[in-house]
Amino acid sequence: MIISRNKSTILKGLAILSVFISHYGILSQVAATGVAVFLFLSGYGLEKSTSKNGLDSFWKKRIRSVYIPYWIVTITFTILLALTSNFSLYDYIKYISIINFDSKIDPTMWYVTYLTLCYFIFYIINKHIKNNIPVAYLISPFILLLVTQPSFGSSYGVILYFPYFFFGALFARYSALIKKDIPSKAVFTLVILTILTMYFSITHVYTPTYFMSILLSTITLILLPDKLFNKGFISSKMLKIGNISYELYLIEGVMIMTINGSLMKYIHEGYIRIPIIFISTIILSLILKKIIDSSIINKIKLNIN
Repeated sequence: MIISRNKSTILKGLAILSVFISHYGILSQVAATGVAVFLFLSGYGLEKSTSKNGLDSFWKKRIRSVYIPYWIVTITFTILLALTSNFSLYDYIKYISIINFDSKIDPTMWYVTYLTLCYFIFYIINKHIKNNIPVAYLISPFILLLVTQPSFGSSYGVILYFPYFFFGALFARYSALIKKDIPSKAVFTLVILTILTMYFSITHVYTPTYFMSILLSTITLILLPDKLFNKGFISSKMLKIGNISYELYLIEGVMIMTINGSLMKYIHEGYIRIPIIFISTIILSLILKKIIDSSIINKIKLNIN
């Protein structure tokens, strides 16, 4: 397999870390690659699952894995904000209901709204288009772009991400045709091209070069030999981070808004604030993961089934 379970989990760990360091003002461009990798792996995993199990319990599985964690975080944060902030009821309803195209509360949650649109298109294709699914996957990115570009705020840069979910689904569909690892020379060439395009796009975001740097870096990570992800200290740590990558994403934006905002009055040095935010995010994400895997939530999952 080009993308084993270990490799997928480690890539998610690397992707969420890229988002973290970007939000902290370090190498701000790498977050775009992290988002692209997440979307690619989401499409890949969903296609693999659907090819085995069809669309049985499609939305129930999404509720368990995506929306219940989202609601735990957003409802909790909404309650806390209601005591201290002046957002409108309409803003809170949009935030919780995932109709979050331009959120005033937590802009980072746009990703769940975007992913939900991908899910809807994917579901419709697999439900109603039986004979031309690959063609539908090729067309879908442009449908997604037409829907999302006018809907999301310009700061989200959704134009950068429109192909990756369905490219991931297509890759999953045909990855079995690839019998061996990609030659090392080809991977090395991709790495060099990625570095060059990233360098030349540092000060030119939303340009063809910037888009190309995201595309090349995503392809490079996906095509790296699987053996690189099986052993070593870094791989083991990234595996742990990858296992809670979604929880980290949900918590991270909230922590930046709350801790960063409250500590600004007392701690002006970023090198102190950043570790506090990072450690707090890790701890709360582990707690959220425990809650999601708890017997209480499992009972809810059983009721859904």
